[in-house]
Amino acid sequence: MTITDTPNASQAFAPIPLHWLDTKPSRPKGVTFGIPLPRGVLREAIAHLQHGKVDLPTQTWPLATWPDGSIKFLGVAAVIDPANTGEISLVPGAGPNAPQVVLCHRPGVEIFLRVTTGVISVDVGDRGVYLIQEAKRANRTVVGGVRLITRRQHRNTEDRWQITKTEDCLGEIESATIEQSGPIRAVIRLDGRHRGRETGDRWLPFRVRLEFFAGSDTIHVTHTMTYDGRAERDFIAGLGVTADVPLTSDPHNRHARVVGVDGDVWSEPVRWTGDVFKRYDVEDPHDSLVVAQTLAHPVQDNTDRMRPCFADFQLLQHGSDQFRLRKRTGPNACWVEVGTGTRAPGLMALSEEAGGLAIALREFWEAWPRALEITKADGPLATVTAWLWSHEAEPMDMRHYGERDYRPTYEAVNPDPDVYSSATGVARTSHLELWLMPAGVEHADLPPLSTATRKPPLLVATPQHYHSCKVFGPWAPIHRSDPAAARIEDELERHTAFYIREMEQRRWYGFWNAGDGMLGFDPDRQAWRYDIGGFAWWNSELAGDLYWWMLFLRSGRADYFHIAANMTRHVAEVDTFHLGPWKGIGSRHNVVHWGCPCKEPRVSQALPKRVLYYLTADPRIGDLLDEVADADATPATNDVMETVRRVRVGSNWLAYAANWMTAWERTGDPKWRAKIEHGLDGILSSTYGLMQTDPFLYNVADGSMTPKEDMPFGSWLTWAFGGDQTLIELAALLDRDDLRSAMTAAARLTVLTGAERARLAPAIQKRFDVSPIPGKLAAWAVAEGHATAELAVKAWHLLQTGEDRDKGFILWPLPAQISSYLDPLSGRTVQGWDQYLSYIAQWGHCSITFLALIPQHIPKDILLPKRTD
Repeated sequence: MTITDTPNASQAFAPIPLHWLDTKPSRPKGVTFGIPLPRGVLREAIAHLQHGKVDLPTQTWPLATWPDGSIKFLGVAAVIDPANTGEISLVPGAGPNAPQVVLCHRPGVEIFLRVTTGVISVDVGDRGVYLIQEAKRANRTVVGGVRLITRRQHRNTEDRWQITKTEDCLGEIESATIEQSGPIRAVIRLDGRHRGRETGDRWLPFRVRLEFFAGSDTIHVTHTMTYDGRAERDFIAGLGVTADVPLTSDPHNRHARVVGVDGDVWSEPVRWTGDVFKRYDVEDPHDSLVVAQTLAHPVQDNTDRMRPCFADFQLLQHGSDQFRLRKRTGPNACWVEVGTGTRAPGLMALSEEAGGLAIALREFWEAWPRALEITKADGPLATVTAWLWSHEAEPMDMRHYGERDYRPTYEAVNPDPDVYSSATGVARTSHLELWLMPAGVEHADLPPLSTATRKPPLLVATPQHYHSCKVFGPWAPIHRSDPAAARIEDELERHTAFYIREMEQRRWYGFWNAGDGMLGFDPDRQAWRYDIGGFAWWNSELAGDLYWWMLFLRSGRADYFHIAANMTRHVAEVDTFHLGPWKGIGSRHNVVHWGCPCKEPRVSQALPKRVLYYLTADPRIGDLLDEVADADATPATNDVMETVRRVRVGSNWLAYAANWMTAWERTGDPKWRAKIEHGLDGILSSTYGLMQTDPFLYNVADGSMTPKEDMPFGSWLTWAFGGDQTLIELAALLDRDDLRSAMTAAARLTVLTGAERARLAPAIQKRFDVSPIPGKLAAWAVAEGHATAELAVKAWHLLQTGEDRDKGFILWPLPAQISSYLDPLSGRTVQGWDQYLSYIAQWGHCSITFLALIPQHIPKDILLPKRTD
């Protein structure tokens, strides 16, 4: 829905101040974001942006609604011109019509979709191998075609010989969908698979989105690849997006350009002219033609045309700290090394007098191995390729790290590693920007595009606004007015600073690794347990991704946002399966992200993804939310499979409930609410309610849960993966007295002391297992008036001291002790600590909840343990 074609049916609301998460764009830029609104404030998606005193043409649509039908999250798209000054705000009412609009239509009977922005015209393929068939600027063809390419390497062993064959595969479009058609923003989704040019095999599904803005000359490309090969034989030896670029100028006026580490631009022509051989002359040390060529300015060529033409250029990032730039005269010649560096921003351009094409690739060094390449720049049709996995790197190896389970290393029983540790169904998304360059682009014009690709400009609100809307569970903006609260805040900052340092010091980067961190540190080895089963990659254990979102919401810090976003994307794509036997659920922590035989919905659940989706309106995250809405159709490996499926409340059913809650608010479809209600009916009717131990008999069709046995006492896993937050949000949405009563009863039990537990029935004592989680539900019960202050005092006492927590699972109390070590490989001073990252996340999330709900009960003499760091 757009605000320009709908009558003003909105209620008045106060302007909502917005600000740039990072830095504002330096050139007019299309931006998309989401903003929450309090319940009952906005009934129709009618609002617009105001920049200073200028009302901006704005496209808006609902992302989610409250149970009363009012808008909970609003999607917003607009083009922001940095030339305007003043604050940016979202205000009620319709904005003005755009002077330039983006149009998306099918011209006549053509087999493509045409998008015009007022500056460029792009023909998008709806079948075949061309994502873009042609792109023009000022009626000049800048791009002659854009395709997906993959190189599949087959490995077979015959008579003790390993035979390797490489096959080129092209992406073939199977469907095209217009998701948004303007007037400010248009989005086209293309789905398909790659086809082998020799074998004809169809494999490696892809989803590509092309995003356009009114008045813009760039195309944003979102590329998602889902792996469906056979890991033991199908190695990806290159994965790229390639564009044909027609050229008409002489080679000396064709230029390759690369943005360097510090934002400077390297530039050379395909063929040098001028006196490049002159000797140093004190009176005249420079040749004007050579200088002009280094600036990518057109020149007249009066020199010998026998000089070499360098047709190919490569920028290779084959580690997080190393890139190389090289060139050659053609495929039958050697490479000439140009130079090396550390972390390339990831932009390469090929241009001539009339214009050209620049490609920028996000996460260029973080998601190594990457590459940017120009080929055939000496001919009439060059190619510019963004290699998402460099074709010059070692092929992608999707095999597991072992051929059996290793239970002593905290791995579960693995019935069949080929199935339970298979990479089938994992995915990875990459983002690119294509700039159809006009004539006369200077070097200074390129770094801003690189910056905007690496960190897309995003408008966000203040923590106070997010908090006033009562979204994303219990949290509150940071406040340090109370000395005791300030001590907790200091500890939270110390923990996050440690993680940020370790992410950089340990180089937790790479195509499949970026966004994740390690789970457990070994002080004896002075290293993270990267090779020890369930102690290696974090994979969101104990809701680590959700914790980082709480940190951002209450602080507004950009670094917290990026860590949360990167971790959420990683968990949602790499740690989750999108096709195959585990579709919709995720894989627990392991040496290989997808390797643990435990496949569970707690990993793939919607809670952290919905925060990212509602703040960015990213349609790829919307895809992932759609997928997990039906995650209950895939049995988790810890479900008991008999004649009827049996499911535990925590963490499986509560993960399903989070998925359904999100689907309900996104679609308004009552079937999702009904599944939640049916499940709660069965759970709350059981003898022990929310503390009832699994199993329940589960009906996939309607979501009902039927208790089979009266087995107390609820596992702490019920609360440790965001289940308590899901319940707290559902209590506000569903308005069920029986749910509030059950939550209060559970809250009392989570903060029992040892003496109180000793008075419980023996059967309950035997299965009492809530030791690591000191009562977020208790804080909620007190704040809502369902329990007295005594419960709050006990919760704070447990958080501070860990008293009576005798299970020994989590080493209360925190904080962790941080130590420094010398890394023998890099020579860098690195750090480690005596806790798991997941435990730190739980402690931090509990602290945030307590500070939000029961700050008045914080012990004024709170004593956090002494530390050695």
